Order: sequence, then C-alpha cells, then structure tokens
Amino acid sequence: MEENRKLPLAGLRVIDASTVLAGPMLATYLGDFGADVIKVEHPAGDPLRNAGRQKDGESLEWKLVSRNKKPITLNFSTPKGQELFHKLAETADVVITNFRPKTLEKWNITYESLSKDNPGLIVVKVSGFGEDGPYKERPGFGTLAEAMSGFAQVNGFPDRGPVLPSFALADYATALMGAYATMVAIYERDHSEDGRGQYIDLPIYEACSATRSWNTTSSASFRDGKGTARAGPYRAIYTKRKTRNGSRYPARRSRSSNAYSRQSAGKT
Repeated sequence: MEENRKLPLAGLRVIDASTVLAGPMLATYLGDFGADVIKVEHPAGDPLRNAGRQKDGESLEWKLVSRNKKPITLNFSTPKGQELFHKLAETADVVITNFRPKTLEKWNITYESLSKDNPGLIVVKVSGFGEDGPYKERPGFGTLAEAMSGFAQVNGFPDRGPVLPSFALADYATALMGAYATMVAIYERDHSEDGRGQYIDLPIYEACSATRSWNTTSSASFRDGKGTARAGPYRAIYTKRKTRNGSRYPARRSRSSNAYSRQSAGKT
C-alpha cells in the first residue's frame, strides 16, 4: 500500500454543526475516510465533552466521536455568528445539524438560506421525529426512538418488560444511515446536469425502525429471549460437548416447551 495514497473522501469538506451523538458520529464516519471535517461548537462547548468516563480531565467519548475533526466555536444566537457560519458553509460540501426547525429558522440556518450562495451544498438535518408531522417541534433522542420504533417491545423475554439496548443503538444506526444517504446525495450531485445539492431529512426513529424491518415482516415480532419462531440458528446454543466423531453440536430449544433439546448434526 502506498504511504501517501489519498483516502477516498479527501477534498470533501463537512461542517459538523450538530451536538451529542447521531449527527457528530455521521461526520466522524466521513472523516474516517478522509473528509475534512470542521466541528462547530457553541462557546459553552458540546455536551458530549462532559459525557462518560474521563481521563486527564477529558471525556473519552468526546475524544472518540471528535477524532479527525477541526474544532471551532460560533454563537448562532448572534448576527455575527450566523454571518460567519454562512461564509463557512459557502466553502462546504456537506453541513450537518440537529436542531429543531423553529430554532434553525430563528438562526437563519436553513437549507434555503445556506444553499442560496452554495447551490451544490448538501444539508443533513438529524432530528427526533423529522421535519413534518405532529411531532416535528418536539425534542427527541435515542431512547425515545428505540421505544417508538418498536425495538424495545421485541427485545427481552416474554415474562418481563421491554428491554432497551445498553449502548446508543438508535444514534449509531442514524449515523450509519446518514453517512450512506450523504454519499448517495454526493454521487447524485456530482453526476447531475445542474450539480445541485439537496436536503436530507434524517429522523432518529425512522433509522431505528429500519433496523428492525425484518421483525415486522416475520414471526419475530414479540419478546422471545434469544429465540425466534422460525430462524433455527438463533435458537442454537453451542456447547462444549462433542459427538462421537468429535464435532460440536448445538443445543436447541424445543418449540413445544421451554426446555432445551440437544440435537446432533444431521439428526433431530
């Protein structure tokens, strides 16, 4: 491998004006592949700076999410801050935000205003519930998305309540889907006749819902612990016991009871 070989997204400029996790992680994924990511923070700092475990006075989570980024501060509440952000956006390929619609309108940071002087700009708006509908002005975060998408309802055991994941599932799913959507938008812009960018509406609950689309179309739409009604491998628990020929075989839960019946390879 050539040491000086450019990464695939080298030359792509991304403005990360989002906070906490889903939006910033989207920018991080783009930065991992060479994009020039500028992290714009409020003068008070991103809340993620104080999250999780600390080492030498710094949040480890902040260091993880902020890798490959160049941090600056701007106060969007002031006319000067808004003016500077618009000038910065004129140089960008992608802008990522995660504030509510009325807040962005108040700050004059909308797709319409930003793309006026930069028609090729792609704006990604992360939100809890999207840009239209009855919940559009409500704040949203990962836990709500995991519940409203139905994920919590199908996660856990039948004799207990719904279980939420022990990590930021909805935020990371949104970040991955956002990175995918951003690259599709970039490809479309670079191959279209007018070279115009576009606006990406990225609700967290929709991204989380997409991760469990299989559950909604199969029999696995209820809490059943480690099992599913049809997918055999999901019920398999491989043990240390071996068959006479030396191969390991799984212990499978019987469909007719909660007991585990052992089945050797090729036999039931």
